[in-house]
Amino acid sequence: MTSKRSLKVDIPRCISGEKIAWNTFVYANAGYIYTAVRKTLVLRGITLDSRDVYDMVQEVFIRLLKDDCRLLRSFDDTRASLRTWLSVVARSVAIDNLRKSGHLFVQYEDCLEQLAAEEDPFERRFLLPEGILTPRQVKILQMLFEEGLDVKEAALALHIEPQTVRSIKHQAIRKLREHMGMVA
Repeated sequence: MTSKRSLKVDIPRCISGEKIAWNTFVYANAGYIYTAVRKTLVLRGITLDSRDVYDMVQEVFIRLLKDDCRLLRSFDDTRASLRTWLSVVARSVAIDNLRKSGHLFVQYEDCLEQLAAEEDPFERRFLLPEGILTPRQVKILQMLFEEGLDVKEAALALHIEPQTVRSIKHQAIRKLREHMGMVA
């Protein structure tokens, strides 16, 4: 018996339409895509029936084949592993489905109600929980969100590369989401 890990997935043969290659691709990756979709939903606090999750998994495969395999052709193994790339595609499909169904809109609506309840939310400074972020992360968030600097301006002020500013910003936001139970 062949395990899923030992299956050799041949993307060019899948693109050319070989049924055996496509079946191998689906068999080797369906479980992983299911997990990526499910995790995307769970991390956003969304509970869906397993049939809905399977529908999203099916949509991932449809998107890979759509327009003469345009998305599948875009896979570049020099930039990411197949599993990493598939998880990004699966997450995108799940988020698109949540947007279409209105699940994400409800969360944004709650945030808007919370902001409206505050006296003047735009005059307040960002209150960051202490001990969660490094001083550098706090400084970068303040520069970007309070002072209104763009990434290049913040990088110039701190004498670092713009990509470093982006990276630190994303790390800080991830830490804050984890702290607030909104891991994404």
